[in-house]
Amino acid sequence: MSRLFAFVILLVCIGIPIALVGIAVLALQGQPLVVREVLVTPEHVARAKALVRQHDPRKADDGQLRDMRLSGEEVDLMTNYLVSRFGRGSAEVALQDGTAKLRATLAALGNPPQAYLNIDATVTGAAGLPRLAQLRVGRLTVPAWVANAALERAARHLSGVAVGRLAADAIESFAITEDALHVVYRWQADLPGRLTAVALQAAELERLRRYHEHIVAIAPMLTTTPALADVLQSLLQVAAERGAQSDAVAENRAALVALAVYANGEDMRSLLPDTRDWQRPEPRRLLLRGRHDLSLHFLVSAALAAAAGTPLADAVGLYKELEDARSGSGFSFSDLAADRAGTSFGHLATRSVASARHVQQRAARLQEADFMPVVSDLADNLSDSEFKRRYGAIDAPAYRRAVDVIERRIAACRLYR
Repeated sequence: MSRLFAFVILLVCIGIPIALVGIAVLALQGQPLVVREVLVTPEHVARAKALVRQHDPRKADDGQLRDMRLSGEEVDLMTNYLVSRFGRGSAEVALQDGTAKLRATLAALGNPPQAYLNIDATVTGAAGLPRLAQLRVGRLTVPAWVANAALERAARHLSGVAVGRLAADAIESFAITEDALHVVYRWQADLPGRLTAVALQAAELERLRRYHEHIVAIAPMLTTTPALADVLQSLLQVAAERGAQSDAVAENRAALVALAVYANGEDMRSLLPDTRDWQRPEPRRLLLRGRHDLSLHFLVSAALAAAAGTPLADAVGLYKELEDARSGSGFSFSDLAADRAGTSFGHLATRSVASARHVQQRAARLQEADFMPVVSDLADNLSDSEFKRRYGAIDAPAYRRAVDVIERRIAACRLYR
């Protein structure tokens, strides 16, 4: 009996590791299943803005049921963006009547990746959680009942944390049609504050507070129209001092977000419920290349790039210029240059610890020409008809040549070399 017991123990000790290795071999593959770029267009940004307006919390009553409709293209774009942003991979989604076909690749090992986690799944809509009708991970086929049991267990675990409680309380059902995903949710008066708490962790809020307080402290000492370079230099020097003992990427991100909010004249207290007791800084009009509007374009794009990634920041900047061409000041290549330069700055400041510290180390000697090219000779204030006459569309050769000039000038700035 003792020999049998010893044999079982030996079998378990050897068999379990072998089984786990076998599962890993079947799950991981040497080639990606999905390879695609994230392409966010101005039309996508316009649709996102329309969704925000449609689901404006000021238009909803507490407890009211609301239906958010996302087209197949929007679900596909959103999924690919999230997988690219958080999984170093790509994804694609195709909606069918009652089901969604998901194919995704996540970088599993190495940088650049040497192994990939490829996922092929069929999802069905349901009350509460979606259900998996089919799941394949690499060469491993996972039975649907196993996949759904794991999904339910994960949901129970998540229900104990803020994001899980938020989803469980708000989302009523998912429904998939041939051309859209419908998410029925119940509006709650405290939903904005809970969303903020989920999205912004305590450590991030504390970092944001420090840079906000630094702006409050230095604002009275600034002229009414200070140079953006001087204020940016001051905040990045604080980031450099803190970044040596803290997360350099997170410090730069907080500095850029705080400065973007301030420069745009927004009250932090109206954006984040947990900042109601924060003092409001004295307003100043920051100048970039002698223009206040350029500093706004630069900072918004930098903050977006730091917080959301460059494809989104580029699309937002281009959308703004196309909107101006249709109704407003007109299409401005100098504004677009500020958008692109801000995107480059935000990306460099948060791409990695090394690049974050590189930006911090340059802060003490930061000059305007280091991060923003000359734009005084670029075409501005073009009406929609004039833009089309001179440049055609945003995919036309004439427009691409004009943008290439901007990109070369930005690349030649000392900070980006």
